[in-house]
Amino acid sequence: MKIDLGPSSFNLPRDGVVSLRQGAGARIVCVTGAVWLTQEGAEEDVILQAGERFRIANAGLTLITALRGSELCVVQPCTTGSELMRRIRTLLPGSLSRMLAST
Repeated sequence: MKIDLGPSSFNLPRDGVVSLRQGAGARIVCVTGAVWLTQEGAEEDVILQAGERFRIANAGLTLITALRGSELCVVQPCTTGSELMRRIRTLLPGSLSRMLAST
């Protein structure tokens, strides 16, 4: 299963697996059930019970396996101010975009 990072909520059956790539900073919330998280490059795995959350540390592959039927919520990291301004400038006409770039 492939999901886009953003507020995403879904059910995962027992032994179901979700793989996330480029998820650095995203928060995984175990709403119900229990899940096992494995991150590429991390020495230890994490088990989340209902109500617990975990922030993904790196952009490598993260695997989430349901230990029993579970509901998960994946929340993307907040956009930084500079990234938000860059996105806004791409939507504006050239002269207005240049004015914002100089501030």
